[in-house]
Amino acid sequence: MPVKFKQDFRETKEIVLPVAKATVTVYDGFIAEQIDKIQKTTNPTTSLMLKMIIKAWDFVDEQEQPLPVDEAYIGKLHVKDVMFLIKEAGLEDFLEEAQALSGATKNSQTTS
Repeated sequence: MPVKFKQDFRETKEIVLPVAKATVTVYDGFIAEQIDKIQKTTNPTTSLMLKMIIKAWDFVDEQEQPLPVDEAYIGKLHVKDVMFLIKEAGLEDFLEEAQALSGATKNSQTTS
């Protein structure tokens, strides 16, 4: 039976950050093109990876305008909120693997 292709097959869930108390909607993982981008990045940051799995949040600026989900704002989150996001999105194992690959790449570049 044919299956309709969706742009994004990932599931989402809403979580509340423990420090900021903001509601964040996160995907349950990455899609293939995001993994390709991470692998091609020399030093993928946690902020970059979180940006890829955060669908939306309810942070606003002083004029009550929604703030974009971007690396600059993610970088300003409290570390407890970042760690909570990583855990809730199931990124712990992926981040460990990405860091190991990044270290292996650096080592092979310095020994070449």
